[in-house]
Amino acid sequence: MAEKKKYAGDADDLRRRADEAVSLSTGRTANDPQQLTAIQRLAQELRVHAVELDMQNEELLRAHQELENSKAKYFDLYDMAPMGYCTINNHGLIMEANLAAVTMLGVPRSAFVNQFLSSFVLSEDKNTYYQFRKLLVEAGTPQPVEMRLSKKDGKVIWVSMEAAMSRNAEGELVTRVVMNDIAERKKVEAEIQDAREFVENIVETVREPLVVLSSDLKIISVNHSFYDTFKVKPEETIGKLIYDIGNRQWDIPTLRELLENILPLNTVFNGYKVEHDFITVGRKTMLLNARQIFRESIGSRFILLAMEDITVRKQAEEQVARSLKEKEVLLKEINHRVKNNMTVIYSLLNLQANATVDKAARAVLEEARDRVNMMALIHQKLYQSKDLAHIDYKEYLQNLVAGIVDTYQRRDIVLSVEMESVFFDVTVGIPCGLIVNELVSNALKYAFPEGRKGTITVGINKDSEGNNVLTVADNGIGFPETTDFNKTTTLGLQLVNGLSGQIHGTIELSRVEGTTFRITFPGTTDK
Repeated sequence: MAEKKKYAGDADDLRRRADEAVSLSTGRTANDPQQLTAIQRLAQELRVHAVELDMQNEELLRAHQELENSKAKYFDLYDMAPMGYCTINNHGLIMEANLAAVTMLGVPRSAFVNQFLSSFVLSEDKNTYYQFRKLLVEAGTPQPVEMRLSKKDGKVIWVSMEAAMSRNAEGELVTRVVMNDIAERKKVEAEIQDAREFVENIVETVREPLVVLSSDLKIISVNHSFYDTFKVKPEETIGKLIYDIGNRQWDIPTLRELLENILPLNTVFNGYKVEHDFITVGRKTMLLNARQIFRESIGSRFILLAMEDITVRKQAEEQVARSLKEKEVLLKEINHRVKNNMTVIYSLLNLQANATVDKAARAVLEEARDRVNMMALIHQKLYQSKDLAHIDYKEYLQNLVAGIVDTYQRRDIVLSVEMESVFFDVTVGIPCGLIVNELVSNALKYAFPEGRKGTITVGINKDSEGNNVLTVADNGIGFPETTDFNKTTTLGLQLVNGLSGQIHGTIELSRVEGTTFRITFPGTTDK
């Protein structure tokens, strides 16, 4: 009703304006009927109708122009849109298409319009297209689909389509289709899939448990060893945040520290130790090796997390450590008892020597006593040492030389130990100690007669070939020229020769400025 009144008002206004236009042109007013004859009134009426028609034509031309301008603007927006648009009828025939759609397929508009859209669909995807059309009709709501289309040059492109049904101006049911070229997206997806398959192949070749994580720490893939070791299932694992799997038994503070704080700064991290009580498999000790892998082409980041289960190895190491500790205690006890027994022997020999009147016999007993004391000193050092396989030999020789000086009461002789710290085990330590005892004792007894002053120097150093060189040197009267130390009948030098052979050593004697013995033997020391 309101529309009718509007149109009636427009018509009245148009008639009024036509009357005014005719009146102005004739010089008469239409409201003066006494001045108009019947013919004149008819002519007046005709002129008014003519003017009215001219005005209507002008209005129509103006409205038509505005409509054409709107259509042109719409066409520009439609045709120049970056995505493809097309309209297909109820039979699947293309009725219209924009420039982006035909450019996407590399065909002119004339070769695209009035063609069936299915003719551009790749044969392998035609069933997908028909199912899409069927669902569109049945559901009556917009539907998406992805499929491959063939271009004019034979190339295949991936497109995504969004379609909806509506009625056109003629009332016909048509389908409006929006198309997007998703070739780049599909390329990236293919690269991601290739990367995933590549990583999964690596994962399955590793014997130890291995996990592949996304940048947000969700599990992309794990190998069978992980499932077997930690008793979890694929459906409970893939796609889950690593902390959430297995009833959150992987929410381990040290693991969080590695993945969230350490790895982002280092890219690679090896040998990160984690101990944890797992609900399914009990307490485990693991060494974690983590590495970030960047895929610049697809802008993604993976984390490879390898887990070495060292639980059994750790238990074995702890058992070995306990056994070694027990053996160390036992060996220390043995060395302590040997030292005590030798101390008893030393005391007995000392008592016997003091009770012996014969000087020669006393000298023999005293030499035996000193040798026993030297061996007791070795076992005392072993008992006190933290490492039974390595004796600090510099400290040992200093103690040994000091003991020899006390025995002979030669305060006029200066004894010094000149060497760096070296370490021997007992198989080398005791023979070397006996050699030093014999050579130093001989020097104190024979090299400085009648209270002569002098020096004796003892040391063990390395030669250019890495061998050990034991040196005992004095600046006394010198070793007799007529005595061959290799063929001597004295017990002391016989011991020196025998003990040198025991450590695979060779003896050199120098008589320049006193006497110098050098025993060279293989380098078996640790500095």
